[in-house]
Amino acid sequence: MQQTRNDTAVFPNAPYPRTVILNSSSIEISEVRFDSDMTYWLFGSGSLYFPPAGLGSIRALRGNHIIGVPIDLQKDITFDIAANNSLTVLSPNNLLRGSGGITKTGAGDLYLLTPNEHRGKTIINNGSVIIADD
Repeated sequence: MQQTRNDTAVFPNAPYPRTVILNSSSIEISEVRFDSDMTYWLFGSGSLYFPPAGLGSIRALRGNHIIGVPIDLQKDITFDIAANNSLTVLSPNNLLRGSGGITKTGAGDLYLLTPNEHRGKTIINNGSVIIADD
């Protein structure tokens, strides 16, 4: 499938937890949206690539979700986590990297449990950001 800079990956409500394997390619994306009470786990040898043009966001509207692939930030993106929900960015194979920054919105929790190499600012407007890495 051909991806464009404005693609949105929507993970809808699921009856049970789901694992999504990203193959070895880089997925160019504008938004990742989790909208499920059941957990989605994104793992594999691929990565999420937020290109320089346009807006970018990772949203957890409901549920507690895990991203275990590198996130390449070539622009500032928003992590929007709804109240009483969470998103975990997990080690060991994951990196938050690139020239972009992150803005945390929403009353939920963002767990950055991974090496962080992004060079942009980290801004927390709402909720909490839990950072843990050796």
